[in-house]
Amino acid sequence: KSITSIKNITSKLDNGDGTLSKLINNEEFYNNVNGLITDSRGLVNDIKDNPTKYLRAYFEAKKK
Repeated sequence: KSITSIKNITSKLDNGDGTLSKLINNEEFYNNVNGLITDSRGLVNDIKDNPTKYLRAYFEAKKK
């Protein structure tokens, strides 16, 4: 029974059935997530390198 269940799951993943399969098999989604991670790392590094730039923007926005 377990082997049959595993075969059914892998078959659905291979056929593109369901959300997980679409996430796994979609190269565009992978590229978008990879780009998002790269951009996020860049932003975090910039915040670490230039904290006053972001704090200044925060306090200026808060005044309005």
